Amino acid sequence: MIFEFQVGDRVETISHCIGTVVGIDRDEVGVFIVIQFDTLPGEFAYDPKDLALIHSAFSDKGGTENE
Repeated sequence: MIFEFQVGDRVETISHCIGTVVGIDRDEVGVFIVIQFDTLPGEFAYDPKDLALIHSAFSDKGGTENE
């Protein structure tokens, strides 16, 4: 299965919180995306369907991060 998200991607949740993907994990239920928000401490797990990609961690310019 191919995932839309990768570590380093900037994402927005369905509740409009913005953060960075810090991990992609799997459990008995399925795949979840681990997010570190800009405004909250800690990390939070989300279903990929509840996230929107804001900015990919890797550009089309050789796989380096855009900043």
